[in-house]
Amino acid sequence: MTITNLARSYALPIACLALPLTSALDGAVVSTPFSEDFSTLNSTTVASIFTETADVNWSIPTAGKYQHFTSLQNNAGSAMVTASGLGDTYSDFVVSTTFSVTSLGASGTSNWGLSLLGNDEDPGTFILADLSSSGTFRLINVGGSGTGLDVSASGSFSYSLNTSYTLTATGTYSGTDLTLSLEITDGVTTDSVTGTAFDASTHYTGSAMGLRARSGSGGGTTVQYDSFSIIPEPGSFALLAGFGMLGLVMLRRR
Repeated sequence: MTITNLARSYALPIACLALPLTSALDGAVVSTPFSEDFSTLNSTTVASIFTETADVNWSIPTAGKYQHFTSLQNNAGSAMVTASGLGDTYSDFVVSTTFSVTSLGASGTSNWGLSLLGNDEDPGTFILADLSSSGTFRLINVGGSGTGLDVSASGSFSYSLNTSYTLTATGTYSGTDLTLSLEITDGVTTDSVTGTAFDASTHYTGSAMGLRARSGSGGGTTVQYDSFSIIPEPGSFALLAGFGMLGLVMLRRR
């Protein structure tokens, strides 16, 4: 078989692997890679994919926006999926979300971002990756060892209302040792932090990933998420996408 015929034979199946990320399965268990832009969901159908805590605070007010609002003080809510194949398999991953804050309570500190490697979809143990109204972004564990030091990395990044931010958390394993990095960008400025590698096998083996928001002591905080995605073994998917593009280019040239 010639190289051209070989490319023709494999271009389509490889290109299919490189198509946009797969959609959710039934309930809150999803296949990976997973991507959701909320454009085809409403407040009822989104709850069939994401397990919402404080669910009266979650809604889709308009296509493409997944909103968390609370008038309560110091109230946290999460919207989670179980990403089968992550957590206890120690597979590298990239989890990302884009969001904007549209209203902020008068007092206290609010946080918006990601919940990673939760022990379930109403997690008591997870890793938090978020932006704060106090002007910081951070990686920190919640629960787990209880020390608060398994994951602890932060940086400065100012926020403004109605500005779009993208948070991207990358997890890389060496055996069961996990190194996490977090990148934030507003489209103009980009910054990142990386936590020290730690043994994830004791507490952070859950497959629950998702969105998390927490209001300050004043309540009245609204955040709208535009997208959420999970990519396992990102290097492998990038390689497949590259092969797919190569095959398509060879066919086009022929």
